[in-house]
Amino acid sequence: MTVTSSFRKYEIAFEVLRHALAILFLWLGLAKIFDTNISTGIVAKVYPVISNDIYLYIILGIIEICIGLGFLIPRFTTISGWVTIAHLLIGSVGIFFSGQVFSGHFPVLSIYGQVALGNIALIAACILLIDHEEFLLEVSKSIG
Repeated sequence: MTVTSSFRKYEIAFEVLRHALAILFLWLGLAKIFDTNISTGIVAKVYPVISNDIYLYIILGIIEICIGLGFLIPRFTTISGWVTIAHLLIGSVGIFFSGQVFSGHFPVLSIYGQVALGNIALIAACILLIDHEEFLLEVSKSIG
């Protein structure tokens, strides 16, 4: 296997990851706007001020749509990654401090704990994408 073919496989994997995150956040944002998101209960329990104000909930949906659109446009991948990390950290910190992480006792995760754990995986994916974009930028500067 050549370096070029290995690099191409990584590029395909990063494109799939970028598009998967785009679809995920577009979907979640649209679901919030059309009030069909299952996370409504989670948001209500962790951040009641957002769920009590329909406009804040719609703004949250718009932010997620913007994140998704940003992942679709390669030059906005890094900023979308950082915004996603902030968004997910805010959500996860709220879950951890809500006391709703475990269903009864450790190690049985509640739905809230499962969401927080998923957020950690998404944060890792964003860090990977950000690092990859910075690597590509360095390579393009060194070549050209």
